Amino acid sequence: MKDSQMSTELESNESTGRKRREAGSGCLIPPRLGISKYWTVQVRDVNGKLVRRTRLNSGFKVKGELKPGCDPKLPESWTNISAARVLLKEWLEKVGKGDVSVGHDPSQLHYAHFRVLYLHDYAEQGHKSLRKHAETGVDYVDCLPHLDKFMGYEQEGDEGIKVSSVTVDMIDKFKTQRKAEGASNATINRSLGALRRMFALAIERGSLKYAPFIKMLPEAEARTGFLEVQEYDKLYEALPDYVKPILQIGFYTGMRLGEIKNLTWSHVDLANNVIRLEDQDVKNSQGREIPLIDGLPNILEKLRQANPTAEYVFLGVSGKQIKSFRKAWARACETAGLKNFLFHDLRRSAVRNLVRAGVPRGVAMKITGHKTEEVFERYNITDSKDIKSAGESVAEYLNQKRLEAAQATPKPKLKLVSS
Repeated sequence: MKDSQMSTELESNESTGRKRREAGSGCLIPPRLGISKYWTVQVRDVNGKLVRRTRLNSGFKVKGELKPGCDPKLPESWTNISAARVLLKEWLEKVGKGDVSVGHDPSQLHYAHFRVLYLHDYAEQGHKSLRKHAETGVDYVDCLPHLDKFMGYEQEGDEGIKVSSVTVDMIDKFKTQRKAEGASNATINRSLGALRRMFALAIERGSLKYAPFIKMLPEAEARTGFLEVQEYDKLYEALPDYVKPILQIGFYTGMRLGEIKNLTWSHVDLANNVIRLEDQDVKNSQGREIPLIDGLPNILEKLRQANPTAEYVFLGVSGKQIKSFRKAWARACETAGLKNFLFHDLRRSAVRNLVRAGVPRGVAMKITGHKTEEVFERYNITDSKDIKSAGESVAEYLNQKRLEAAQATPKPKLKLVSS
């Protein structure tokens, strides 16, 4: 039915003896036989465009039933008209606040709209974690796949569920489902953080006014894994030959795994024994110089001689750039007796070794690429040996001071006793 016809039927006119509805007051459309069981609110948004809704964001709807022998075209012929008027009042209040606008209403937005905003923001901010799928060429972020599936977004072109359906209860259901699948709280929080950011971006653009409360799950304390020299030797022996140089670089320099796998010879200066990473090569977009210590220059020189025309420093058994060695790493860790040891734990080991060696904190942070003291301290792990060593150092210092004080104190002179 056309809007003009509906307006003619619902709005009062001279033939019915009713007063004409005032502009801006909205109206109610009763249920329609065979079409809808619910009352519909009809209002005009802040731009004067017609908006029809059957529910609030909370999902509240008013069901109506036709009274026996009554005309279905008349509002008075249906039950629950009082509740429908309450619904209309609430929508008019939303209009008065400017919360209703065609194209900017939660009930008109789908998860796919949010997803586009999120990926666009990632690209605009230059986040390194935004990648393209090797086969499909589609942009993705690691925290999205499970969230996509839950929200009904299987592939490009899908709309996903309506944003108005994303409630606190639904978010709790997502948490429960992911926990049942074995995901850690930290992993679930990355997806929740993405969803929270999507809502924030929509609010920034004026597409939404409010967002559901997204409560994050408690996470365990930061990992404390690190590698002692003896453990390093065991792991080195257990790794295949093509991975051993990667372990050495990670342990001695603290470079991130992505930085190591993507390292090219153009960034290696063997004449001065340094690796130079540019801003675009690192996670925090802040280039740095990394010294090549111990036997690293010799190791890299051998790799260079073995593959003189290669672009990348570290190659797999196929002679191509290494993409992944997860299985080889897991087997080697198991053989070396290192349970749940991650490659990233080498970064913590490097930070601790720099501090133990007495390297000034500012210099150590430049080598590892940490921007803030707070993050650096999370990697500067202290164990019982460090504490014991510190106690021994303090005791030695105090004993030395006592000795110096004793040596500086003049001895009393002996008095001669006359006979």
